[in-house]
Amino acid sequence: MVYYLEKYGPIVLSIFGAYYYYYTIIIDENSIDRISTLLNLMVTISSTLLGFLLTIVTIINTISTRRMKFIKEAGEYPKLMRYLNVCLYSNLLVLCISVANSFISIGYNQVKFTGYIFCVLWAIISSIRFTYIFVTVMHEKE
Repeated sequence: MVYYLEKYGPIVLSIFGAYYYYYTIIIDENSIDRISTLLNLMVTISSTLLGFLLTIVTIINTISTRRMKFIKEAGEYPKLMRYLNVCLYSNLLVLCISVANSFISIGYNQVKFTGYIFCVLWAIISSIRFTYIFVTVMHEKE
């Protein structure tokens, strides 16, 4: 059960968040400014997260803690790398959508923005999941 929660948790939470947004938030003149602010903010957040995650890609093979050795010996290393790839690609998707909307006026349609909210939530929650796992692997109890 924990495995399925860990694996599918970010996508399920993102679906519920997008569903909640779609049925509770109404796009009007006041929310257009907040949407523009969110798009600009997500460029910064996604860029920072991508930098952090790309740094992890370069150093993850050099980690030699007891827990990391256990992960490699138990065959769980590919799963860890899949979680990292999900973070990278979801943040890259959010960054591309945010930048594209800055240059090309995609418009503020409720359905389109709900899809964007889903992508943002998926990127953030999957990044939190990977960061938690990575910090747990890095931290060695004395």
